[in-house]
Amino acid sequence: MSGAGLGERGAPRPVLRPWLAAVAPAAHGSWRRAPGPDLLRAAARGLLLDQAAAYRRAGHPCPFEEAADFRQGPGGAPLPLGPWHWAVSHTPGWCAALLAPLGSAGPLGLDLEHAGRPVSAALAERLARLAPLGNEGPLGRWLRVEALAKLSGEGLALLAKIGGPVGLSDGLERWSFDGRSALTRLERVGGLWLGCAWSVPFELAPWCPPPEPGPSSPLPFCP
Repeated sequence: MSGAGLGERGAPRPVLRPWLAAVAPAAHGSWRRAPGPDLLRAAARGLLLDQAAAYRRAGHPCPFEEAADFRQGPGGAPLPLGPWHWAVSHTPGWCAALLAPLGSAGPLGLDLEHAGRPVSAALAERLARLAPLGNEGPLGRWLRVEALAKLSGEGLALLAKIGGPVGLSDGLERWSFDGRSALTRLERVGGLWLGCAWSVPFELAPWCPPPEPGPSSPLPFCP
C-alpha cells in the first residue's frame, strides 16, 4: 500500500475499523467503581486478539496469536510485527483497538474519550495556541493531538513540536511535526468520541463487536 497522497488523487480511501467494547468492573470490585487501567489494558489486548482471529478466519495470515505478541517500544509506542500495525486506547468503562496490515503506511494513533469529558482551561488555552479551536472545541482538538502523539511515539512531548492543522475535506486535518506529517479524523460513537491519526487520507468506521462474535463479523480493515 502506497503512502503517497492516497485519496487526495481521487482513489478510494482505505477504511480503518477500530473495534470498541464496554469493559465491566472486575467481579470482586464495587459496582460503583469503574474498571481500573489494568483491566482496560487487558480488555484492549483482548480486542486486538479478536481482530487477529477475524483476519485468520478470512484467510489473512495475521501473526498475532497471544497478548504477549503486542510489544511496545521503550517510550510505550506499539511495535509492528511485519506489515501489521496496531493501536489501543481506553477511557473509563470502554476500550478501543485497531489492528491492520498497513505496511510502510503505518503506524497508527488512536484516542478514545467520553463526549462529556471536561477539558481544563489551561489545556484548552494550550490547544488554542496551535490554531483556533473551531467547531470541534477543545475536546475535539485534544482527541486529534492525542492520536498524533501516539502515532509519533513521543507522547505529549509532541505538543512543543506540532504545527497545524490544515483542513482537507470531510473532516480530515493534516498536522506537521518533526519534518513529518499525518492526518487525523474524528468519529462520534454514541456517547464516545474516537480520534485516529494515520499517514495517508482515510475513512474511519468504528465497530462494536457483539458479546458472542459470529461468523459474519466484518474484517477490522477494508482496503
